[in-house]
Amino acid sequence: MTDNLPELDKSEVEKIVESFKDIYQPASNLISARVHKASNQISIIVSEWSQRNLERGKPIKIIRYTLSDSDFKSCIDINEIDVSHWILNASSKSGKFRAVICDALDSKSNGKNKTYLEIWSKERSIATFDLTALDLHGAVYTDYPFCSISWSAQEDKVIYIAEQKKPKTSPFYEQKSITNSSNGSANNVRGEQFVYEEDWGECISSKYQSVIVCCDIVEKTITVLEGVPKDISPAQTIYVPDGKGIVGVGFMNSPRRLGLIYCTNRKNHIFYLSNQGKYMILSDEQFSVNSPKFSHDGKYLVWFQRQRSGSTQAALSLIRCDWRTKEIISVINTIHDEISTENGKAFFGIYARLSLNGSYVFSCWTSDSKYLLFSTDQKYRTSTYAVNIENGKIWDIGYEKENESTILLNVSEDDYALVNITSFKRSSTLVSLHIPSLTGGHSNESLFSFLIPAVTVSDKNIISNFTVRSDSREDGDCFATYYGPQNDRLKATPLIMYLHGGPHVTVANAFTPEFNFFIKSGFGVLVVFFHGTPGFGQKYLNSLCGNMGSLDVEDCYNTLQAALKKFPWLDPSQVVLFGGSTGGFLIPHLSSRYPNEIKGSAMRNPVTDVYLRCFLTDIPDWAAVQLGYPYNGFADILTNPDLCNKMIDISPMMNIKSVRAPMLFLLGKNDVRVPPQIGLSYYHILKEMNVPTKVLLYEDGHKLSKVTTEMDSRINSVIWFKRCLKRNSKEAE
Repeated sequence: MTDNLPELDKSEVEKIVESFKDIYQPASNLISARVHKASNQISIIVSEWSQRNLERGKPIKIIRYTLSDSDFKSCIDINEIDVSHWILNASSKSGKFRAVICDALDSKSNGKNKTYLEIWSKERSIATFDLTALDLHGAVYTDYPFCSISWSAQEDKVIYIAEQKKPKTSPFYEQKSITNSSNGSANNVRGEQFVYEEDWGECISSKYQSVIVCCDIVEKTITVLEGVPKDISPAQTIYVPDGKGIVGVGFMNSPRRLGLIYCTNRKNHIFYLSNQGKYMILSDEQFSVNSPKFSHDGKYLVWFQRQRSGSTQAALSLIRCDWRTKEIISVINTIHDEISTENGKAFFGIYARLSLNGSYVFSCWTSDSKYLLFSTDQKYRTSTYAVNIENGKIWDIGYEKENESTILLNVSEDDYALVNITSFKRSSTLVSLHIPSLTGGHSNESLFSFLIPAVTVSDKNIISNFTVRSDSREDGDCFATYYGPQNDRLKATPLIMYLHGGPHVTVANAFTPEFNFFIKSGFGVLVVFFHGTPGFGQKYLNSLCGNMGSLDVEDCYNTLQAALKKFPWLDPSQVVLFGGSTGGFLIPHLSSRYPNEIKGSAMRNPVTDVYLRCFLTDIPDWAAVQLGYPYNGFADILTNPDLCNKMIDISPMMNIKSVRAPMLFLLGKNDVRVPPQIGLSYYHILKEMNVPTKVLLYEDGHKLSKVTTEMDSRINSVIWFKRCLKRNSKEAE
């Protein structure tokens, strides 16, 4: 190698690889569940799970069938089915039908995949539509925030979102076939094959214009619905209760498409599209919206919304629309600091981690349509809440033991909620809870029935949440979590400080294979919830805007010092940093300001140059807002010298000459959020400075989420950290 770091023995490397396999291979994630009543005494729970398959190099999906008594006190697994070829699926309201959109190998087309829509009833297929052969639209959308598949209440129609069919193009001149002079191109558009098309950015980069597609089960037809304006891309569509139209979210295509993933501040609205093709906007267009959902009785339509201006993420309001009168009111307003729930818990607001209309939440209402359930990040965890839709009273119905996360999956017709309870050290657990008992004031843990147990990594590791006090600012306190071993020996454990991205995203107390792999490799993990992190109130989130590069860096350093003092087994001479995106903005800042304390780092697609990134990213508004400026278009950024100078000044690139600790870059070739050129420019300068550095460049995007990428990047990161610490110990001798 050319990075001038000492090598590890082959046995050490092999031990790291085995540790990765031990943690990642068995970890499964619960993504959906639904209850089917077999009789008054017996229920069948159908749950969907995902798991990394290291041998296949891709994730797999499994459907589990579990038999339970009516109050979910006892259950038994009865069957499992591999459904990795499923793209989307949804059950009808009664549970009689299931619609499945899937990919399957076409034996007639040289191994190419075809897409099918299948309708199932009582475990048998009753209709199949070859969507590829019909050629009415492009690829089916499976990406949030567009994807949806929804049944009408009458169970005669299914709608989903797909890419609009594009006209075929041909050059101005091409050689004609001798046998067929027209060569099938008579209707092609000439000279248009190289026209640039805007897409919706990171993770949705192959999507340009969405359409609503309807499958009529009775007539056995597939139709692309008309009536949506050409400058609107429809998403998150659901049928209205009487089946006479559709409600959805309409994203504005103009003046330009900006990246959508992780961004709730885009121009959109709630719309109603009648069966006759009449398009009507329902929401106030000064707000950004998501997740429309009807109550069981059809009386109310609800959705989340936020002010359109400001940061990419913000606290949300819960909105209620009387479907008969179209009167709109706010049930839960934006929470700026915190309020108290009816059962005396602190509530910091709603954040867009989990949507009502997400692919996996079928029902989120109690049977009487009185209570709406949702999950959202709250400080260190994700919790589930029940809100009285009439008066706005809120109950925290999350599992309280060890501050674990409680993630809503479904609500049964008997008012049992199916939830996923998980923590850093415990994988997904399917659990039921009786909603009326919890909203009635009970909080006894016996009300939670654990149906499918989790895999617990280690009970010896501790999870410690703590507040870091600030003497320099009145509102300067920040928050952190230590997860890892507890040791009687002083300064015996090396530490990885984990810095999340966003900056307006968070790390909930849910099973994280990455952290457990780090711990199994001998490290403790420190997670910093610096100012700007959601889940602590809108005031805490907004506090970073205008203070980026100072307040967040101060938070991270103060947290590190507090952790080293609070947990004396941590070794201050063995501190390394890991993070991505905005976390990769903080890492080089910390490395340059504290070169004697940081011994190494690994960065995923880091923001090392804010000014350069502004020209290349799919979210150019990000820099302006984070620096405290409004975004009124890219031209305003370029013609504002103060803003341009600030982007340069806060960039880690400006302090690169102070960096001494080795840096590993984990870059995605296809990243459009933080394109790889940004990290590479920093890497080249480090090489000129003879700072040990290395780049791993993957055929992947911003998240580096492919199974093969995840495996290689995490193993290489641990190897890098150990080599950095080995170098440090040799220099100390």
